[in-house]
Amino acid sequence: MGRASSALGGFGGLIIVAGGAYLKWGKDSPINQSLVNANSQGASAASAAASASANASDASGTEAAWVRSRMTSVESKLSGGNSAYVTILEAKLSTVRVVASAAVQEKLREVVLGPADSLRRALPAAGLTVEQQVDVLVEQATDPNILARTYFGWKPWL
Repeated sequence: MGRASSALGGFGGLIIVAGGAYLKWGKDSPINQSLVNANSQGASAASAAASASANASDASGTEAAWVRSRMTSVESKLSGGNSAYVTILEAKLSTVRVVASAAVQEKLREVVLGPADSLRRALPAAGLTVEQQVDVLVEQATDPNILARTYFGWKPWL
């Protein structure tokens, strides 16, 4: 997992451009087609993505805000963000009224950061090494307190 994260980190800019375009316009977008064509022709995918992005129209309103919030999370993860703080940020962006309440947000923060001796709580919100990110993510994913609160029918692979 650490090696994959390290390898992906070197392509962070391209991942941001391509991911943002894919989220914004879907698989049939001009930018996605440019990336596919550039890859098959051996051209620079980054320059093809940039030119296609400049010619594409902007998403509007709520959709644009959603895309920006998703890309903020991706950027944070690729730049050494602590997964616990990324989770807290994503919960703050929730449009579900109950989750958006201040009381729920504070309780969620305490659960996600874990106990006082938690690595998630001890490490900063940003600037982590790949190894620290992996350790924090594994700790968060195996926390019995979080697992006990997870919906039993949750199917993240779908």
